[in-house]
Amino acid sequence: MDTPIPGAVEFLNTYVAPPVHGLVVYLSGRRHGTEEQSREWCRRFGFPDGVIIHRRKGLNSQLFKTDFLQAVASSPLVVSLDAH
Repeated sequence: MDTPIPGAVEFLNTYVAPPVHGLVVYLSGRRHGTEEQSREWCRRFGFPDGVIIHRRKGLNSQLFKTDFLQAVASSPLVVSLDAH
């Protein structure tokens, strides 16, 4: 099991706190279907809750992450906020 990058927990917990209230999205190389193990790992090390995206079974982890991040970087960002 991986260990957190030094400073990552503190950075993300600051990011989700007021006044920023950021949304954390975790991009994981683990296979789809192991989200609960990822949530448990995040809880154990003190990471804030967030959206977890896992690769489909059979995809190379590094290629999945690279392709996903390239797609996000080349797409317009759409944010929807509910005022209620």
